[in-house]
Amino acid sequence: INRLLEHELYVADFYLKTRSYGPAISRYKKLLENNPVNDLRGRILNSLARAYEKTGEKDKAREVYKELNTIQPNSELGKKAKGKL
Repeated sequence: INRLLEHELYVADFYLKTRSYGPAISRYKKLLENNPVNDLRGRILNSLARAYEKTGEKDKAREVYKELNTIQPNSELGKKAKGKL
């Protein structure tokens, strides 16, 4: 993982933890757009879905959980995502 990706993820996670959901969503979406394939994709998708849940955007959260379950069905996050569908 490169340093810029690590930094962007750290900032997005900080926004999520501090309940700044709009900026967190923007950062996670940017990470997914700019880094379509990487080891952190599942974690980013999970965090994005959680942020959508917090803002009441249940349909968007469900879409993201569905993608997470599709790309990582056997992972812990993928199984949790399936439970949210």
